[in-house]
Amino acid sequence: MLRSELERKQWEDIKCPECGAVLQYQEIQKFADNDTKKKLDTLIIQRAIQDEPNFLWCSSDCGFGQLHEGGSDEPIMRCNSCGNLTCFKHKKPWHKGLTCEQFDEKEAASARHKEENAASTNTIKQVTKPCPNCKVHIQKNGGW
Repeated sequence: MLRSELERKQWEDIKCPECGAVLQYQEIQKFADNDTKKKLDTLIIQRAIQDEPNFLWCSSDCGFGQLHEGGSDEPIMRCNSCGNLTCFKHKKPWHKGLTCEQFDEKEAASARHKEENAASTNTIKQVTKPCPNCKVHIQKNGGW
């Protein structure tokens, strides 16, 4: 029960199934199995260190994080566990071949393109209808 609660909630929100009182760390430790205890300790440590401004999680799925002393001035972080490169500024895999500014411009252009496509799709739906034969969207300009 504790393990499933820990996976669905923050550890500070786990309540006693009998009375509904929030369980304290020591109470969770008393009733948890060894794997759940380890998971709880890991979550507590992760929460504490992720508030550190120069702390960054690896963008791969290795589960490792570290302090990156270079911060945004030196945005490439190489994971000490798996060697993966992560962008400190974007908290994503390193955008090889692009500076952070170029990556921002590319992301903005991609977002604009997505918005324009959505607007075009919406306009097509408003001013066209499917051809009764082939189902291609058409705009009737005259005729029968």
